[in-house]
Amino acid sequence: MVDADMSYDLTKLPEMAELLSSGADLVLGSRYLKGSDTSNFALHRKFISFVAKTISSINLKVDVSDPETGYGLMRKEIYTKIRPRMKLLGFKFMHEILAFNPNAKIKEVETYFIDREIGKSKFSFKQIILYLKLITLLFVEIHLKPTKEQC
Repeated sequence: MVDADMSYDLTKLPEMAELLSSGADLVLGSRYLKGSDTSNFALHRKFISFVAKTISSINLKVDVSDPETGYGLMRKEIYTKIRPRMKLLGFKFMHEILAFNPNAKIKEVETYFIDREIGKSKFSFKQIILYLKLITLLFVEIHLKPTKEQC
């Protein structure tokens, strides 16, 4: 999956595909690994990204540098397994993919992210509300619902 606004470095796709074919279940393009670049982000965008990343690190049971990325490759089985559980609220579906696959073999590749030159952002107050709703629903499902082993 990749955002269609051409903001991600598509030259990383061959490297990502190689990691997937070498055994990774999920390969993410990260804006926050050493060698990545977010220098063109406006201050407000850096703040929003920091807050979302912090919320994700508290909520998720996986350790990745960019849980809100819109750039990644995954095995079909990963998606097929979790699709019935997905809420698909807003546009931050990577959080769901990570939340429902805590044991997946995840690899990350450094990338850059550029601001779109054509079109406009999907980001809005409504998207913030949808994101917070998604985070809350996932928190309940991940941390508060008993598993079959606990029953």
